[in-house]
Amino acid sequence: MSGSRGLMLADVLEAISRQELSPTVKRDMASALRKVGSLLGRSLQEIPADPARLNARFQSIVPSVHGISQQRWANVRSLTLKAIGLVRPVMPGRRMNTMTSAWQVILDRVESQSARFRLGPLCRFLSEEGIEPAAVTTDHLLGYRDRLLNESIRSKPELTWDSLLWQWNKAVREIEGFPQVIIERAQRRERKTLDEAEFLPSLLADRDAWLDRLQGESFLDEGPIHAVSSSTRKTRAYQVHYFASASVRAGIDVGSLKSLADLVADDNFEKVMRYIFDDQSRKKSSHLAGIGGAMIAIARHWVLPKSGLSDIECQTILSRMRFIVSRVSPEQDGLTEKNHERLMQFESDEAIGRFLNLPDTLRAEIDKNKLPISQKHAVADVVLALEIMLVAPVRMKNLIGIRIDKHLVRYRDGYMLVFEKAEVKNKTRLQFKLPQPTCEVIDWYLKSIRSERVKGDTDALFLGEDGIQPKAQSSLANQLSKKVYEKTGLKFNAHLIRHVTSFLYLNEVPGGHHVLRLVLGHKSVDMLQRAYTGAETKSAHHHFDGVIRGLRDRHAQPAKRGRPPKSESLDQVRARQTGFLPDHGRLKKRGD
Repeated sequence: MSGSRGLMLADVLEAISRQELSPTVKRDMASALRKVGSLLGRSLQEIPADPARLNARFQSIVPSVHGISQQRWANVRSLTLKAIGLVRPVMPGRRMNTMTSAWQVILDRVESQSARFRLGPLCRFLSEEGIEPAAVTTDHLLGYRDRLLNESIRSKPELTWDSLLWQWNKAVREIEGFPQVIIERAQRRERKTLDEAEFLPSLLADRDAWLDRLQGESFLDEGPIHAVSSSTRKTRAYQVHYFASASVRAGIDVGSLKSLADLVADDNFEKVMRYIFDDQSRKKSSHLAGIGGAMIAIARHWVLPKSGLSDIECQTILSRMRFIVSRVSPEQDGLTEKNHERLMQFESDEAIGRFLNLPDTLRAEIDKNKLPISQKHAVADVVLALEIMLVAPVRMKNLIGIRIDKHLVRYRDGYMLVFEKAEVKNKTRLQFKLPQPTCEVIDWYLKSIRSERVKGDTDALFLGEDGIQPKAQSSLANQLSKKVYEKTGLKFNAHLIRHVTSFLYLNEVPGGHHVLRLVLGHKSVDMLQRAYTGAETKSAHHHFDGVIRGLRDRHAQPAKRGRPPKSESLDQVRARQTGFLPDHGRLKKRGD
C-alpha cells in the first residue's frame, strides 16, 4: 500500500485480488474501478480512494453522454464504494440492518411517506450504533453528517443532509416522543430585505399607489400607455422593497422613509446605490441596474411631477441619477455571459443532434412501458414541451398556460397555436401552424398521457397533480432542465430554448433576423441583432469563404495543354546566347 501519497484506486484494485471474495465479485469490482478511470480520463494511480473527493468528480459525469445507462452507472458507483471499503471506512449507500423497536415505533408516528423515507437511513444508522431515541445527542447527529459528507458517494450529499435536517427538526416539533434535539439549518443565503411591518404605513401606501398606477387600476389616472402585467408589478414591488431595506442597512433611519420621495432623494439615492454596489463586492450587475432603473422611473413619473421643481431642475436630478446607475450597470450588448457560455455547448454537431432528437428519444422510453406512472407523466410533459418549443419558441409562461381550443386550436389538417396580444409579454399576437410531426406528438399526448391524468372539467394542456389545475411553471422548468442534462449532458434552462433555436437558425441562415423577429414575436429587429450579435459569425465566415473560393475557381486561368517548358539554369541561358560554355571553351558543332 502507498504511504504519504495516500490511497489510490490502484491500491484498491490490488487489495481486491487479496480478498477472499468470489471470482464474480472480484471481477465486478475491478470492472467498476476501470470504468471509473475511463470515465474520468485518468489512470487508477492518479485517482484518490477518497469518497468525498471522488464524489465531487462524479458530479460532472453524465452517463448518457458516455453511452451507459443510469442503472449501469449506479452499479459502478455502488461497486466502487464497496471496493474502497476494503481499504478504508466508508458509509454504505443503503443500510439493510434492522431498526430497533424503539426507533420503529417513533418512525411509524411520522405520517408523511417522504419524511419516513428521509429519516429512515438515520434511524437505521443510530440503531446500528446502539443509540436509542432517549440517548440521542447533537454529537450523534453531527457524526452522521460528517460520515455522509466524507465517506459516501451520494449525489449531492449536502442537499441530502439539509433535507434530512429539515424533516428531523419538523418531527421534533410535531411527533410525540421524538428525540428533543434540534440542529439549526445553515442559511443558504443572507437575507437582504426587512419585513414589511418594519416600514411606515405611509411608505407602503405610497408604494401601492405607484404600483396601481403602473397597472392602470384607475382609468382616470395618468399612467403608462400599456399597463404592466401582474408579474411586472411583483418585480417592481420587490425592487422598491429591496431598495428600502438597503436604505436602512446603509444607515438611514427607517422612520425617515415616509414616502417614495424619501427613497429617491438625491443624497439617499447615491448613498444607497453605493452601499449596494459595495455589498456586491463592487461588481456591476443587471440586478443592481434594474433596481436603479426602477428608482429613476419612480422619480420621473411619480415624485418629481409633484415636487414643484422646474423642468431644468428635474432634468438635472434625473441626469445625476442616470449617471449613478450607469456606473453600476454592466457593459452588455446582447446575451449575458452565462447564456453565451451555454450556447457554446451547441457548437458540436453531436450535441445538437442529441438535443434536437431528445423528444423522440424520451418518447421511445415511454413507449417501452417500463417507467413508473408518475415518472411516465413527468417525462411525457418534457417530451411535449420540447416538441412544441422547438417549432414554436414561446415563453414558459405562455407554454404552461396553453388551453385546449383556446390556444391549441384544432383544424382539419392539424393544430394552430395562437396567443392574443394581451397574453404575450410584448403585446404582440403570436400564431404558429404546427408541423405534422408535432401534431402527431400532441395527439399521442392527449390520448395516451393526458387522458390518464385528467380528473375533472379542465381545458389545461399541462395538468398538475390534482388533474384539474395547470401544472406549476417552476415544476415543468425544473423537469426540463434535469431531463435535458441527464440525457445530453447540456446545462440548460427552459428560457434558453429560445436562444438555442435562434442560434441554430442564424448559424444556418446568416442574417436571418427578420424571420426570427416574426417567429419570436419581437417588434423590432434591432433588439435581435444586438442580442445575437456574433451568433451567425461562424456560418457567415463559412459562407463568405465558400463564395470567394467559388469565384477563384470560376476565374482561374485554364492550364495549357502539353508538357510544361523545362526551366533553364543561368549557365544554360548564357551558353545559348553566346555559344560558349562558361569554363570549357567554344561549343562543338554537330558533325565536327
